[in-house]
Amino acid sequence: MKKIITTAVLTLGLFIFCVAQENTGLYLFKKAEHGEAVVKMLNIELKLPDDQLAKVRSLISNNAKNQVELFKNPENNKPEMVKVIEARSTATIEGTLKSIIGLDKYNQYLQKKADIVKKVKLLEK
Repeated sequence: MKKIITTAVLTLGLFIFCVAQENTGLYLFKKAEHGEAVVKMLNIELKLPDDQLAKVRSLISNNAKNQVELFKNPENNKPEMVKVIEARSTATIEGTLKSIIGLDKYNQYLQKKADIVKKVKLLEK
């Protein structure tokens, strides 16, 4: 019984840590315009070819539209729901992004992610 409880507590702690690490605001779209700013910075930082840029733009745009609709419901604006929505969105976008741009560019993205977040926030001011 102690092993089960210990495992559950450790799993919960790991989950919370992972969610906290992922939530940078980059893929939290309360306005559709934020999506275009993200695409612009990804393109500038990663120098995406036209075919990849089109796929990334479509991915981000569709996700942004879906989130804008989700946030029209007041229940989804509660802090715990915002975190869940952002975590799911981040996982979905980054998983798909990796398949679109390939492993080398995805590794570049991971190295530049903090800078991309800062530049998107500056762009939106």
